[in-house]
Parts: sequence; structure tokens; C-alpha cells
Amino acid sequence: MSRVERSRQNRFVFLDIMRGIAPVLVIYSHVVALFLNPHKLDSPVVDLLSEQFRDPLRLEQQMGHFAVVMFFLVSGFIITQVGTQESHREFGVKRLFRIYPLLIVTVGLTAILSIWHLQVLRTGQHFEITTPSVLTNMALANYFMVPQVILVGVAWTLVIEVVFYTIVMSLLAVLRRWTWVAIVIELGLVLAGLLLAREFGSSFFLLAVNLSYLPVVLLGQVTWAVWSGRVPLWAGTLLGFACWTLYVLGDIRNMGRLDDAYNSTFALGFGLFLALLLAESRLRPTKPISFLADRSYSLYLLHGPVAFPVMENLRGVVPVWLAVLAGLVLTVAAAEVTFRFVEQPGQRIGRRLTRRFRLPRPKAAEPVREEPAEDVVPAPAVTDRIEPTRPPRPARPPARRQPVRPQPAAQPARPQPAWPSTDWDGADVPAARRVPSVEDAFAPRVARPAPPRPRRPPVVPPREAPPVHGFRPTNGAGRGEIDRVEPNSVPAPGRHRRND
Repeated sequence: MSRVERSRQNRFVFLDIMRGIAPVLVIYSHVVALFLNPHKLDSPVVDLLSEQFRDPLRLEQQMGHFAVVMFFLVSGFIITQVGTQESHREFGVKRLFRIYPLLIVTVGLTAILSIWHLQVLRTGQHFEITTPSVLTNMALANYFMVPQVILVGVAWTLVIEVVFYTIVMSLLAVLRRWTWVAIVIELGLVLAGLLLAREFGSSFFLLAVNLSYLPVVLLGQVTWAVWSGRVPLWAGTLLGFACWTLYVLGDIRNMGRLDDAYNSTFALGFGLFLALLLAESRLRPTKPISFLADRSYSLYLLHGPVAFPVMENLRGVVPVWLAVLAGLVLTVAAAEVTFRFVEQPGQRIGRRLTRRFRLPRPKAAEPVREEPAEDVVPAPAVTDRIEPTRPPRPARPPARRQPVRPQPAAQPARPQPAWPSTDWDGADVPAARRVPSVEDAFAPRVARPAPPRPRRPPVVPPREAPPVHGFRPTNGAGRGEIDRVEPNSVPAPGRHRRND
């Protein structure tokens, strides 16, 4: 899996959908409003979209402001989440390198093409190529100066982004600990700007005009606070109602609104944002949406100095649809170049410069690794992180176990002889405890005495009947005869009678 694919797995899909759709709507609105309509060029696609979407939903400015609302909601959501994880210096430097490198390139390209008398995108403000105007446009300082010189017509939204970044960076400590307090302070600044808009000169009025669009960004911030659990739902509802009230107040105070559809467009944009957020678990990333989301900033800035000169030069030479298609193709190609060689290098430089200023990340406790059984496949780990950082490494296969060989059964001990044996020192030691030595190996063998045979008990002959009065019956003696008396036997004293 490549690094790009891993990064896509850690992103919100609904934010990518909105970031992919928004630049397309901005380009569509400018092509229709500033190229087709001024030259009275008709298109069946534009007529169909106007009948089905623009007119019923009151999406004025050819749905351009609807795209701007989508951009602001996404910025308020994701910038607040990122800000709570970064230090002040890290946040400021990263936002600086995110906004200004591509803006400087776009302003320089616009100035060069204008010097060559090519028609770039113009929104009706004063347009003049001078060194001060180029430098002030590169710094976005021209939006606080009177008269205003606008070289990049879509850069007015970047001023609102920079104002929001500045406020968030100054309130980062409060935002991390008391999120609702930081949001209340931001709403208070907007209210003060609207009430005092015409009290401190023209430059402050221009700042108040930018602040009047800030409630849209703050509503995205409130949505993140409720979604992340930092603010309860009832408090988030009150803060969201406050954002809506301030946005309507900006319309009442006449803060540079072009029509009366800003409030309804804001409501529709937030409804779509909330619906996609609730459906986040069912959404799946796609390559076209991810491609447009990654290059949305380049597409947003470059379609003015790239697509419009192409369409103007091809108008009347080729069909209208072919001129528009050529301008769009070149815009996508230019956005790819700036994305690879301007945006990504700028972001890498910002990360390198802020490496020493990063906040310490809390270390998660390492799980206890248990050796799985041989026939069990370990299940993948389930994490509940919001912005997955890097995916865990795949689990190593279990080590091969060596087969256990059966051990031979213990042999019973041989019975030892009962007789004693003689050791080298002449002591009688049982044979089971004798230890052979080198002397035993070279000593002459001595015949071991044979064990004594057990004595058999003597055979006792059967005893004969004792003689009666000196007579012993024999087989050859007749009745009445006296047997001879053995010399070793002594007859008992007494009378002897005959046996008749």
C-alpha cells in the first residue's frame, strides 16, 4: 500500500466529497456568469441545471456562493480539529505555507498573462498591474486597502480564511481546554465587528465585511465540537443558532451582499454538510473525488488565469463546448503541476520547519502480545481514532514450532548385588555408590570371591517309634522274640514283659 493510499484511509470521506464538488461549482459559475452570459452564448446543459437546481433552490450566482459555503464549512471543521493537536508556531507556519506559495505563483502568472494582453478572470473590481499591486495581492493586503486592486478575483475567500486562522491561533490554549468558551469569544468578535463596522474608517469596514462571512466557518467549528464530544448537543444547538443569527445580521447590516439569497444558500449548504457527516460511516472513497479534493485549491485559483485566456482566444474559432472543454483540460493539467511542485513541497517545508515545535503526542500503552495458536488467524486491530495516523504493521506470522520428540521411557534401575565390593582404598562400599577412577582402569583385576551359597537345612529322617520295654519290631523277628539292643541306646529301667 502506497503512502497516498494510507493517507486516504485516515481522512473524512464526506469532507473529500465537499472539497471535490466545490471547485467544480465555482468553475461552472464563473464560466457561465463571466464567459457564456456576457457573450450571449447558450448551452443546453446550463439551461437544464438552471431549471432543475438553481431556480427551485434559489442558488444565485450560478451556484457559486453555494460552493463557497461548502468551502467555509469544511475549513471550520478540519482546521479546528488540526489546531487542537498543534502548537501555536506549528499551526501558524503550516497555515502560512499552505496558503501563500500557490497564491504567489497565481498572482505572478496573472500579472505575466495580463502584460501579454491575455484576458484573465475579472470580477469587476479595479485591475492594474503595478509593483505595489502585485505585492499587496501576494500578501492579501489589498483587501484592506482603498481603492482595492484585485488581480485574482477568487482570492477574497482566502482573506476570510486567514482571518479565521489568526483568531484560532490566538485562542488555541482556550480552544483545547474550553472549546465552547473559544467559540463564544469568536462570536463576540464577529458581533463587535458588525456593530462597529462604520465607526473606524474604510479599512475597518473592509475587515468587518470579511468578519460577516465568518459565522459560516464558525458553524463548521461548532459541528466539530459537537461531533468530537467537546460540546454537548444542546449547547452546540445554541451556538449554531447564534452563528445563523450573526450571518443574517450581516445581511441586514448591508455587508457587501450581492443578492438576497445568501441566507437560504447558507441553510442548504449546512443541510448537505450535516447529511454527509451523518452518512460518513457508509461512504467510501473514490479516486475521482480524492483527485479533485487533493487539487481543489489549485483548481480554485488557477481556472481564472488558465481557462479564461484559452476560452477567449478559441471563441468564434471552435464550437463553444470545445473551447470550454479545452480551457478545463488545461486547468486540470496546470493544477496537477502546481499540486506536485508548489503545494506539496510547501507543505513539506512547513512540516520540517515545525518539527521542533510539535506538541508531545500521548503514547498509547503497548498491548500485551500473546502468541496465537497455530490454527487461529489473529483478527485485525480495531481502532476508534478520528484521524488515523499511520496504520499498524501487519502481524507477524506465528513462529514455527519444532515438533516435540517423545522422550524414551526411563529404564528401571538394575538390581545391585547384595554383597559388598572392595574400593581402591580397601573400604567396603556398595557397588551402586562406587565411582571408577584411573587407578581402577590400570589395576590388576582381582578375582571377586564367589558369594556364599545359602545353607540348606539338614534332611531330618523320619523318626521311628520308640522301642517298648527293649523290644523293637522288625520285619524278620517273630512274635515273642527279643530284639537286640543297640549299643548306643540304653533301655529304660523296669520290668520287661512279653507280648503274648
